[in-house]
Amino acid sequence: MRHLSAAILLACCLAAPALAGQPINTPRLASADNFRDLAGISAAYGGGQTDPAGTASLRPDIVYRSNALALSPADKMSLAKLGIGEDIDLRTPAEIQKQPDQLPPGVIYKNVNIFGGATLPVLDLSTEAAADQAGVSFYRAFVTNAAERQNFRIALLDVAQAKKPVVFHCTAGKDRSGWLAVLLQSVAGVPQPVIVRDYLASNAYTAARVKATLATLPPAKRAGYEVMLTVRPEFLDASFTAVQQNYGDMQGYLTKGLGLTPAQLAELRAKLVD
Repeated sequence: MRHLSAAILLACCLAAPALAGQPINTPRLASADNFRDLAGISAAYGGGQTDPAGTASLRPDIVYRSNALALSPADKMSLAKLGIGEDIDLRTPAEIQKQPDQLPPGVIYKNVNIFGGATLPVLDLSTEAAADQAGVSFYRAFVTNAAERQNFRIALLDVAQAKKPVVFHCTAGKDRSGWLAVLLQSVAGVPQPVIVRDYLASNAYTAARVKATLATLPPAKRAGYEVMLTVRPEFLDASFTAVQQNYGDMQGYLTKGLGLTPAQLAELRAKLVD
């Protein structure tokens, strides 16, 4: 599977239209800045039109992605108005204990710990180069690590079987959530340049928070931490390359790597695509 470099798509990320054939008007949440519709970039960020490059029209208002859902009362009301019935939390126990989800009444909570362990993997953030290499390895493991593949499989099936609109998230809403979004959009037949553009949009959604966080750090630490607080083209390229090297293409990864059957993939696609 040949893939375009994500770098060339970053500049037009926000100006590009959304994926779906109808306007996407997802509310911006003050307490979860990376909350958005899987179907595309919301009208607040310049989206809301049919994507001319799209081969699939993702249904809006069905699947949402986010960072941690420690929601304010006002944002709980916004989530309730969207009719979300299930929350799939991709975090480790340590992350959940530090910042538990705060949800509207009646939302079913599920934890699918992508890493399987109690805490996050330890990454070298001492320099920008070290952090960049750590990020590349981190993303390759989404494809090469058997436990992570199994947990992504569980998350995909949870999305497919949810009876109401569903939201999935990790802590920052960009890496584990970013790769799960890539998988869902791939199942739906979204072209890879559009998938990459949507992945890179996390940098715009979270820009204010990242800037504020970096300002609290000593100058010597900022370069390494900035790498891990953002998404970078080379990270997603590492995952795509690992898919190609190990499974040939995304279909091979979904069927051989994740063990999804044709019937399960059809069920998931029917959930996502008009």
